[in-house]
Amino acid sequence: MREKTPKLVNPVNLARQGCKLQGSIALTQLKRLQDRLLNTQGEVNFAWQFGLDKKQRPLITGEIATQLTLQCQRCLQPLCWPLQVSTALIVLSEGEREEDLPPDYEVLTLEKPEVPLLSLIEDELILALPMVAKHSVCSIFIPIS
Repeated sequence: MREKTPKLVNPVNLARQGCKLQGSIALTQLKRLQDRLLNTQGEVNFAWQFGLDKKQRPLITGEIATQLTLQCQRCLQPLCWPLQVSTALIVLSEGEREEDLPPDYEVLTLEKPEVPLLSLIEDELILALPMVAKHSVCSIFIPIS
């Protein structure tokens, strides 16, 4: 039986425990991402490991994978866009400074101890979207008059 994905997570506690979270989320649950998609069929798979760095700061590492249907900005036709996102976050508490960060880590500042897991995953996906989605070669050419 598949474990249910938690709605809220406490990244600091999960990091102290060395937990791993993995699962699938329906694209229909990611409301902010939906505005950028042609359809919301499919799901997002994630596997995140929580741990501590040498300075005992919480880390989140892992992968997020999905296939999105975007609209090509050249031909306006559907564009299948596979996404494989590597996550590397370091959790800083409010008031902590961004000094001596491990290379290739982004900062996640918590306003509350618990945060919605869906929001964290959705943020990573939105940041990984292309600025302009387009086919490498479009089959439909629309002349400009």
